[in-house]
Parts: sequence; C-alpha cells; structure tokens
Amino acid sequence: MSVAVSSRNAALEITPDSGFTVEVLTWRGLVTYYVLFFLHLESRRVTLGGITPHPTEAWITQMARNAVERDVRSFAGELLRAT
Repeated sequence: MSVAVSSRNAALEITPDSGFTVEVLTWRGLVTYYVLFFLHLESRRVTLGGITPHPTEAWITQMARNAVERDVRSFAGELLRAT
C-alpha cells in the first residue's frame, strides 16, 4: 500500500513499511502486537502509525489517513513560516 499527496510546490510521499510484531506477556498470556510505521521518503523521517493486537484493513487505512493529515499540516506550517 502506498499513499501520496501532491501539492503544486512539493510531493509528499509516505509509504508504510511492512512493520513488525512484538510479543508482550500479559495476564492472559503471550499476545502478539502489530506495529505499523511510515517512512517519509524525502526527509527519511519515521512516524509511528499505530499498535494493535488485531490489525484490520480498516485500521490500516485509518492509520494511513492520519499519517497523511499530520504530514500535510506539517507541510502547510512550513509554507506559512517561509512566507
């Protein structure tokens, strides 16, 4: 899955890596958590997308939307400071 947002001044590309899993010992036993993160290609900045024990397509889609919205707001703030 790849998410891209374009503006007339720059293209913001955010691509999710395959992520990784973490085994956590809880009172109910060993639980596998899935960690989703995004890599901003231009700045090589890594953003944590989310952590869940039960990833679904809807969850991944929402995490991608959240990451794009944060990146667009950050980009807009940089444009405002540059003017």
